[in-house]
Amino acid sequence: MNRRAFLLLVSGSAVFAVGKMVLVYLAHRYTSLPPWLSYALILTGYTLIGWSYHGSVTFPGTLSLQSLWRYTAQSLATKGLDFVLFTAFVTALPPVLAVVASSAIVFLIRIFLYVRFVFKSP
Repeated sequence: MNRRAFLLLVSGSAVFAVGKMVLVYLAHRYTSLPPWLSYALILTGYTLIGWSYHGSVTFPGTLSLQSLWRYTAQSLATKGLDFVLFTAFVTALPPVLAVVASSAIVFLIRIFLYVRFVFKSP
């Protein structure tokens, strides 16, 4: 992964993480949804947006049906892990801090998967 791709990945992920925190805060403050349900809905909405961003900006020229399937597979796995970590952390931390903790761990795993599996060059 070159420096430009890494910076785009970090910046895009930071925007997504802040967005998740804001959405979790708003859902926690203004709805009666349990934190796990609001977070599951937020993660669902981010899947297609994430593939489109990373496939066109971070790793240009890699948007294809094959990368969509690979992105969907890694997304389900990492979002599942993110969800499990969040629900574990939210029992001991405020919801926003639980997002930070789970997102940081999953971010490191995603970098590896994006480079080696999802958006790999042919």
